[in-house]
Amino acid sequence: MSASSPSILPSIGQIVRRCVGLLRAIDLVHSFRCYTSLVLLIDILRHGAHYMALPSMLEAFLRRSSA
Repeated sequence: MSASSPSILPSIGQIVRRCVGLLRAIDLVHSFRCYTSLVLLIDILRHGAHYMALPSMLEAFLRRSSA
């Protein structure tokens, strides 16, 4: 066998690249979750009164439609 024969075992460089890739993917998902949470928080702060009024509007609508 020659020294350049393929091996089933990954090299140290391949393992490091795989770990760095996984860490980047995890960081990307975490960043997206933080961004989404921030957008939702800002939306609730801007339109919170509308969200609070929605259940009473639905209740009034359901009362009218059932009567």
